[in-house]
Amino acid sequence: MITYYWFILLFLFFLLIPVRQLAQEPRIRFEVLIQNDGDEFLISDIHLDLNGSIYLLDALRRRILELRDGQTSPRPIADKAFRERRTGELIALTRGPLGRFYIIARMGKEIFAVSQQGSIEQERKVPFRPQGIAFQNRDELLVLGEHDGKMFHVFDPDGQRKRSFGEMFERLDRVKEYEIGPFEWYVEGDTIYVASPFRYEIQKHVKERFEKSIVVADTIVRQPEVRTHRDGSVTITMPHTITGIASAGSYLFVSLCSVSKVSSQYYLDVLDVHKGQIVSRIPLDQFLMVRKADTSGKVFLVGNNIIQTLTIRE
Repeated sequence: MITYYWFILLFLFFLLIPVRQLAQEPRIRFEVLIQNDGDEFLISDIHLDLNGSIYLLDALRRRILELRDGQTSPRPIADKAFRERRTGELIALTRGPLGRFYIIARMGKEIFAVSQQGSIEQERKVPFRPQGIAFQNRDELLVLGEHDGKMFHVFDPDGQRKRSFGEMFERLDRVKEYEIGPFEWYVEGDTIYVASPFRYEIQKHVKERFEKSIVVADTIVRQPEVRTHRDGSVTITMPHTITGIASAGSYLFVSLCSVSKVSSQYYLDVLDVHKGQIVSRIPLDQFLMVRKADTSGKVFLVGNNIIQTLTIRE
């Protein structure tokens, strides 16, 4: 009789294990916020304003779009500022407390301050290639990029550097001269999540101090392929990479891209922040990058001619 009861208990134990694991996986609902209605765009970054407006950085047409609360079509508010300037693709956007927009371009070393009317009021050069930009508080602009062994650099609104922090990710052995990047990051108050360009590692910094590193063993995100040529030059291909991260509640949302000669595959990972584990991996049918999350936990993903949101259904 005792053996029988032990058998029943063991059966129930193994039966409940997958149920408990499944309960940890969040249920996610996707919704289309904007889809191309004839006006093509490629959104590289967004800024969520406290008044409900969403500002979109259109890399394709080098302009800023505004989507007001309740509207379904964005309107251009700064579509002439970069029209005659030879800059790279516009990659990052934030808005200051006085209404100014701050923008950086790929491969450039400038921070552009753009007025609400759409004119470039200021152009400040920095000694590195910025890859992300955000306001840390009313008076300090936080810029992401490699300089003097640090990742994060604090500027005043006029472009003067005040301090830097955050040790760099470990480099690849054969690429001492390579200017590391691209980074992906997410800033939420005094908390920063930043992803390594070399492996599936996301660091968390709080109040300008390193707190922890989340390293995920995965087959999608792998080290870049490094090739040294006869003339000594080095080329790096990054076929498997993190394209965006955002934090909402106890989860990190990570968009991934895996590119081969045959096809491209896109995924959305949901990570448990506390355990540092993937709780869900969702295949995406098109290229989408996680960009921001609002105060309600809604996550925004951007792509070619489309912006989607996702929410967790409890």
